[in-house]
Amino acid sequence: MGKKDKTLKDVLDFILYENPSTQEEIAEKLEKDFQIKVDKKKIDLKEPIKMLGVKRVDIKLFEGVIGTVKVVTKVH
Repeated sequence: MGKKDKTLKDVLDFILYENPSTQEEIAEKLEKDFQIKVDKKKIDLKEPIKMLGVKRVDIKLFEGVIGTVKVVTKVH
């Protein structure tokens, strides 16, 4: 499956192998892997991710519209 063939589920359940911890790193990964530009300020992450596992992160898409991505961090 090419990068352009990603489904909405692929985008919403993406795996971040580099173990991102900040809004900026999540935004960069979305743009790199899915060609989706997200302003890092719109990623609702109260504090950096410091643990391996699954974390749901809200992204403010438009006024009154919030999307949720599942960020999975794990060891290679």
